[in-house]
Amino acid sequence: MVRNEPAGQGAVDIARAANQRIWDFVHQPANVNLRAGTGYYSTPFRGGLFGEAKAAEVAKQLPTRGVDVLWFGSNPAVPRSLNNILNTPADNGDFPSFERQMASGFFGSLKWGSDGEPQADFNPIETPTHSWRVYRDLFEQIGRLECVAMANLIPWGSENMDDLITRPGSANRPLLRRALEFADDLNAEIIQTLAPRLAVVPFSLGRSDRLNAVIPFGLSLKEATDAKQHSVQLPEGDFNFYTATCQRGNVSVGTVFVRHPASLRVSSESQKRLVSEVAAILREFQSADPGVGRTSGEVSLLGLGFVYAIGELAIGWIDSRDQPTDPLRRRVLHLSAILVVVATSGAFLWALLRAVA
Repeated sequence: MVRNEPAGQGAVDIARAANQRIWDFVHQPANVNLRAGTGYYSTPFRGGLFGEAKAAEVAKQLPTRGVDVLWFGSNPAVPRSLNNILNTPADNGDFPSFERQMASGFFGSLKWGSDGEPQADFNPIETPTHSWRVYRDLFEQIGRLECVAMANLIPWGSENMDDLITRPGSANRPLLRRALEFADDLNAEIIQTLAPRLAVVPFSLGRSDRLNAVIPFGLSLKEATDAKQHSVQLPEGDFNFYTATCQRGNVSVGTVFVRHPASLRVSSESQKRLVSEVAAILREFQSADPGVGRTSGEVSLLGLGFVYAIGELAIGWIDSRDQPTDPLRRRVLHLSAILVVVATSGAFLWALLRAVA
């Protein structure tokens, strides 16, 4: 298969790049057992973004639109993926459907039938069902729904996360470790490219002791900083979740750790209350940290711009108050103003830089 070229100059097509990385990874000799368990469902994203279905169009809009929420799922709910990995079939398993997904240019996954025609895949943003609607409605309260992206953290499927971690057994432990390390690094690239204002991670990964026993997963409570527990009291029982900050590459992202939607068993009235109260907490969380969702370079420029503006104002004020004819005295006054500005602005700049440090 021919390697894909970039979507266009200045545009980062993260869906295409992620698919290519997965393709390359499962073609490495040590990882070929993963190939038959790599299917259309292994592409990271679900649904579209910015109202676009094609990855190239998403890439064009990303620099100006921005991503409000990156909603992570754990891994595809496709048990045959793991079965094909552990018991390699005589044919290529699901891999032809992954290559078809790659060639299609779609941002999110589609199901591919034997006739080659695509069918809609799971898409909880545009077509939420049952308790998935709770989180979808929540994201609509705190951001622009067309700027919410959904992606799986791990490309390979299983019945549940415990199966993915335990079924491979000791003989396949090195392969499992490589697959998880790859997934963790891929997630970092996705976050650095999309730079979301908020990331949402399910407890099945965010609080998985079994997962963290294999590798220290980057988007986990154990690796996060400034973690804080929150609780919404409901008649059906308390809804507990966490806010924290995760560092992925050069991006500091505010992260929310929540229950999987399928575990929610609450009434319609409780759903409304849940959405309202959690949204209020998340708005406060987002507004509390100006550095979240920005790269260190962006924050540095903001801080330097602030210092420069204050310096210009201070010098202008001195000029308006005192017009010395002696050039030496004038230079001394200007230098004094600059030193005062740097000293008083240092704490502000340091706080900004800490947000992404």
